[in-house]
Amino acid sequence: MAMDQIPAIATARHGRVVIDMGRGSSTFNVFDHLAAPLTPQDLRRCAPYGAILGHAELRAAICDHYQATFGHHLDPSRICVTNGASEGLLLALSLLVGAGDEVIIPEIGYPAYRALVTMLGGICRACPIAPDGRLDLAALRRLLSPRTQALIVNSPSNPLGRALSREALESIADLGVTVLYDEVYQPLPIDDERELASAIHLSERHFVVNSLSKSVGLAGLRVGYLVVPPGARRSIADAKAALNISTQTPGQLVALAVLRRWDELVRAHRTMLRAHWSVFLRALARNGLRLYAAPEAGFFATIDTRGAGIPSYEIAAALARMHGLCTVPGSEFGGGDPGFLRLNFSCHADHIEPALAQIGAFLEGRRSACANGR
Repeated sequence: MAMDQIPAIATARHGRVVIDMGRGSSTFNVFDHLAAPLTPQDLRRCAPYGAILGHAELRAAICDHYQATFGHHLDPSRICVTNGASEGLLLALSLLVGAGDEVIIPEIGYPAYRALVTMLGGICRACPIAPDGRLDLAALRRLLSPRTQALIVNSPSNPLGRALSREALESIADLGVTVLYDEVYQPLPIDDERELASAIHLSERHFVVNSLSKSVGLAGLRVGYLVVPPGARRSIADAKAALNISTQTPGQLVALAVLRRWDELVRAHRTMLRAHWSVFLRALARNGLRLYAAPEAGFFATIDTRGAGIPSYEIAAALARMHGLCTVPGSEFGGGDPGFLRLNFSCHADHIEPALAQIGAFLEGRRSACANGR
């Protein structure tokens, strides 16, 4: 995968990654705002297996969060705490997908979707992305067939950061196929005055997956959760028990501390991201760069590389060799090669301007060479 290969290229040439805008998690450090020590009593609780569906207090806290944020009541028995959002996706897909079954995924989207479906013997059908960077809902309807067993909807999306409206989420829910709504970036709108739609009110019929990885920058903790339709609770518990019995307890205890101060911590993360985004936009303009799609949430931006005359992987590899700068090529996300680099603007703020200057100079050189027929 390019996410591994590009840092290796930078390290081979420079001995280290000089500027890392390719990482998949935010640099926000929640422990600058939260003391979450584990006491000897807590550590004693970590030795045996935990509850299959997760720590009872944590599941209750997740339900309290949805009640406070969206006014939606959930029963804790419908929450399964997972090893990151990826395990939540795997558990849900394992109930839905068998050999030869079709799953509709975004044409430009998180690479793990395709990997998970393929691992289960399923067949991915890619839904085109509309010019506004969101799923093309008309194309989605045309892709449905008797073999379609599930849809994966990532809103806001990775890598484009585009969000669907509540009406769009509801129209997808009414297509007659089970939907996995991946909402890991939902708590992080770039416009702090805007709250993004959630599909939690559709979870009586569909699955909703989320995690702490993106919202408070705890990717290494590997704590996510799956909101399960009532009729799937027993099957999910059986699948979780067979897969790994329980999610690691220390992470669940930290997650509980985070949820108890959720609003404050997410607000601090949003403040940091807004500041970095302002720096990014100024550097973008100064260096003659264009966005491929304007993100509405999260901490990724996509730089348009169309017109450079070479694939996005070659651009990312060249920047890693020349400058030790790590980015992720658009080819990593499907859709052939859409023609962009994904950059994580939550990196050190002082790195944004030099990184975009390097990218701008490289792309300008490539476009000049193309114009001169070289």
